[in-house]
Amino acid sequence: MKIKKITTEVGIGYISGAEENQIRSLEPARKEFYEAFIKFSESLSELGDANLLKKHVGFVVNKIVIGYKDGEKKSYTAYGFVKVEDYPLYIKFTTGGMPYGIFNKLDECLEILIEEAEKYISGDRAQGDLFEEAENEGSDIESENNEENRIR
Repeated sequence: MKIKKITTEVGIGYISGAEENQIRSLEPARKEFYEAFIKFSESLSELGDANLLKKHVGFVVNKIVIGYKDGEKKSYTAYGFVKVEDYPLYIKFTTGGMPYGIFNKLDECLEILIEEAEKYISGDRAQGDLFEEAENEGSDIESENNEENRIR
């Protein structure tokens, strides 16, 4: 599977075999998915000598499009807005195609985002183990009730 597009609104475009698919869901992703977007945004803001975070300016990435060539990642483009402290407006940005393999920290963040997108597609989501936890809690309560009845 090759992830082509990831958005913070849990929109994922991917290729599986010869098919191109898209997922858009209201079901939240795992917190690691959102943390990976934040880390990517921070890493982008820290690029070069500018270190915009020290100047209270930062990029907020909400979409990444990944380009492939011969089955390998070639480049990626980040979309979002620039957030400036104490400034009432946001400015949209697009990075253009950043070559994969040049910006190591961004590449690492991208890999984590891709892993999280793959987990989301496979069903590993924010509340994926909600019912398992409830069942485990239920069995704990049953054990406690049995213990109380045995003591009486």
